[in-house]
Amino acid sequence: MKSFSLQLILVIISLSLIGQNSPKYASISGKIILNKEFYPDYIPQTIEITKQWPIDTAKYQYIIIDTSTMTFSGKIYLQEFSEFLVSFSTEVGKHIFPSYIVYSYTGIFGEGTNMTHKYVTLQEGKYLLNAHKIFLEPRDSLHIILDYNTDFKSYAGSVTYSGKCGFNNQFVGFDIKVNSFSDKSFKLSISEALSFEDKLLSEQKQLLLSINDTLSKNTYNKLLYDITFKSLVQKHALIRASLYTEKPNIIKNRQIARELYSFMDTLELKSEYLISKEFRSFLESYLEYINRIVTGLDSPESNLKNFDLSKTVFSGDILKYYLFNKIDFKLSNVSTYSSAIVDYNYFASNFPNTAEQNILTKKIEKRKSTLPNNIAPELAFKNHTNKNVKISDKKGSVVLISDYNFSVFEKNYKKLKILKNKFAKKGLQLVCTNASNHTAERKDTSIFNYIVDANKFLSNIESYNYKNSNAFYLIAKDGTIRLLSDKISEAEKLIPELLAEKYNMFTKAKSFFKLNSKLIFFALLGLVILMGILVLFKFFTQKKLINKQNQLKSELKAIRAQLNPHFLFNSLNSIQSFINNSDTEQANIYLSKFARLMRNLLEYSEKESITLKEEIDFITEYIELEALRHNFKFEINTDKQIDLYNTEIPGLLSQPFIENAIIHGIAGNVNGKIELNITRLTDKIRISIKDNGNGFDENHSSGFGLKSCRDRINLINSQKRQHIKLDIISNKKNGTEIILTIPEEL
Repeated sequence: MKSFSLQLILVIISLSLIGQNSPKYASISGKIILNKEFYPDYIPQTIEITKQWPIDTAKYQYIIIDTSTMTFSGKIYLQEFSEFLVSFSTEVGKHIFPSYIVYSYTGIFGEGTNMTHKYVTLQEGKYLLNAHKIFLEPRDSLHIILDYNTDFKSYAGSVTYSGKCGFNNQFVGFDIKVNSFSDKSFKLSISEALSFEDKLLSEQKQLLLSINDTLSKNTYNKLLYDITFKSLVQKHALIRASLYTEKPNIIKNRQIARELYSFMDTLELKSEYLISKEFRSFLESYLEYINRIVTGLDSPESNLKNFDLSKTVFSGDILKYYLFNKIDFKLSNVSTYSSAIVDYNYFASNFPNTAEQNILTKKIEKRKSTLPNNIAPELAFKNHTNKNVKISDKKGSVVLISDYNFSVFEKNYKKLKILKNKFAKKGLQLVCTNASNHTAERKDTSIFNYIVDANKFLSNIESYNYKNSNAFYLIAKDGTIRLLSDKISEAEKLIPELLAEKYNMFTKAKSFFKLNSKLIFFALLGLVILMGILVLFKFFTQKKLINKQNQLKSELKAIRAQLNPHFLFNSLNSIQSFINNSDTEQANIYLSKFARLMRNLLEYSEKESITLKEEIDFITEYIELEALRHNFKFEINTDKQIDLYNTEIPGLLSQPFIENAIIHGIAGNVNGKIELNITRLTDKIRISIKDNGNGFDENHSSGFGLKSCRDRINLINSQKRQHIKLDIISNKKNGTEIILTIPEEL
């Protein structure tokens, strides 16, 4: 029994680990059936999947459609239960612009109230299969069949879902609309309407409960929250409509509101409700309810004021979502953009490093380039003859850019027409960024000189367009944005002033520097940094070189210090030899010469270089000194072309070689001879030290003097661009010749 329990525990742990390590994605596949009679030109190529909830910085995912079979498949990466919108496009990145129909109905709002309803989406004359809502969880697999073999006016066509989570989507999307509420309530009295809504909600809860076993837990909860808060929004709308008058009685309305809103008194707001779009929409209604029962005021226009109220009513993730949604809306509205920046600073300090903050930050950064006093970001235009120009080509003209939808706002079309007739000859150019709403077939297109090419500078187009309001930009002759407003009247006032401004070489230069200010700044900054690096490099290189030279000088002194005792040792041996032989006179002569030689040795040892004259005098005294002890002949020959008094060489460079020639070369040879020849070779001095001794094997020589001389020459060469060359020619027949080749400009 214990063994079985242990095995069961291990299996559970294994399954748990497998679940933890499972990939966080859902599979999606499907097929599109199109009736070419209704969609003759439309062949979708991509699927654009937009995440609606939870909020994420990863905005889009794309899946490619196999146009030969009209099938598709792919994976969507996600961490939790998520809501997506699926749209089918002929091109990735196309903008979607809805068309509308108008209808009316009767009820609390009164007879004949006009409302709008989106029924089909138009994009450059082609119908777009758009906005199918789906819900997915990690490891779901959803198969979609979209059958559009129906008249396009049915809008949605027939959509069938299958696979794991297929029933969730089939139920939520099409078969049973649990979030559907009737407009019948608006035809009833307020008490009857509230009771009717409660009845509808109860029926829908029962319906949802009956299929609970076929839905995932997350889907069930989401649908439950949807119908609950949809009902609350509906009841709130009924109360607001019943209380709304042009001259409200505040005290009476507050009392009535408190009675009617009794169903809200026990409501507890939980962050888990945010999974429901209906709850997210309900938050605005909740703030209006708080405002109404406290102040008694009807506040249908209080959305902006609710921003401050929300800080005291909401908290945690609910507050984060609400503030984000409001700021996002305000950033997409010209008139509220400035106040949105203030609100953003509050949001960033309270919800830093969140996906919501990152989204708002990107939107603000994108907007910065199109704020007044900036050079207008580049756009590509087309005129009515399809001639291509850019906004930078229009310098010298005043440009009015608009994204206004004139099919809805006819009065602004008339104002623009007046502006064009009045100022076109003076240099005013009208440009529309909303190209898809102003195609060549539209009558109002003719008012514009140019329409923006939506396929070029796409990110810049997005910076110009404000989603929740209309935007007018006035660009001066120097290319600077001088006005951003949602009111055409403000542009109308400024146009004459901008047209009167001069545009000459000075303003062109100013415009150039302003347009390229960042580039120039970073170029100058880079130049300063580069110069700084070069200065520092030179400083440290120079410092390193000085340290190296000081080190080499110390090493040269050390070598000379080693050579000097070597010379002293040999000289003292000679003096000792005279004393031992009782040759006092010779010893005194030798000692006198030795003293003078020692004085010069100490003096020259402190110098880096001495003149050739000083070198020859020292060598002469040294050879004469050694000649008292060793019987040999010597000659010193110098080139008459050499200026002995002004030509310098490293001090006592030749002495150790002459000493070696005497002691190791001709010592004991009655016919010994040493020759010192100094000649000029173009820009070099050649010193040759030749003896007629027995020679030596250079490769097997380990004498201290020769090694020290080589080390000294190597150290001198490491400091100089031109080098001293040492050559040794030695054999038993001809003796040894040491050749030093020293550059004059060492």
